[in-house]
Amino acid sequence: MFKAVSKQMAPWLLVCASLQASLPALAQEAVQAQPNKADYTDPMGTEFMLIEAGKFMMGRDANDQNGYDPELPQHEVTIAKRFYLAKYETTQAIWQQIMGDNPSNFVDPNRPVENVSFNDIQTFIKKLSKKSTGLTYRLPTEAQWEYAARAGSNTAYFFGGNAGQLNLYGWYIGNTPGGTQLVGKLAANPWGLHDMYGNVAEWVEDCWHKYYLEAPKTDKAWTSNSGWFTNNCKERVLRGGSWFSPAFELRSAYRYKHFEFNRSQNKGFRLVLEKK
Repeated sequence: MFKAVSKQMAPWLLVCASLQASLPALAQEAVQAQPNKADYTDPMGTEFMLIEAGKFMMGRDANDQNGYDPELPQHEVTIAKRFYLAKYETTQAIWQQIMGDNPSNFVDPNRPVENVSFNDIQTFIKKLSKKSTGLTYRLPTEAQWEYAARAGSNTAYFFGGNAGQLNLYGWYIGNTPGGTQLVGKLAANPWGLHDMYGNVAEWVEDCWHKYYLEAPKTDKAWTSNSGWFTNNCKERVLRGGSWFSPAFELRSAYRYKHFEFNRSQNKGFRLVLEKK
């Protein structure tokens, strides 16, 4: 059962419903994901994929005019060490196990938890890490997130330069009746990760910087206040777009900001795991 939706959101939900009705049958029916085996499953039941080290071009190619200034300049980043990234966005069931409550608006144990702030997630991570001997959890860095979302591609989406196949991989304003959907219902990207595009926008570790000028050239989180920073790191980066986003905002390079205390029904997260 859904919780009540705010009056401000209601008009957008009507738009979603209208768009949903106009989609072809293929888009209206979720394409069932082919099962892919996780590389590691933790004691709480969260599945992780092992992402190998490598290099990639982060951000939007300046020759591509379809994007926003904060996606520039494009720059090479080295992912120096492989890492485990959650196969799915963190579900309400996992949050409930750790925190003892469920703040989500669209209630279902297998939907992503939402209505959680960056600060809420830090509390969750501390409690989860204490329960898991030999395991350390955190949010992905912005570079790790984009590297994993691209899955070896250099196009706007991992499947190509336009949104033609997006209905197969991501929940957005064009294929949902409003609200989040079950995690993993759509197909995974080539590296076995589901819902990297859409469903909920995902908080990452980095502070917001207006541009990539002076950005790290490694996979470390950009938390310093040097260069182009905003509001003394009280704003953090979100990635991937959400069920509330147009297709254009589900591109691999898309990024936006919000205050670290902000909560809303289109923001969630996925975890990085470090094994000691």
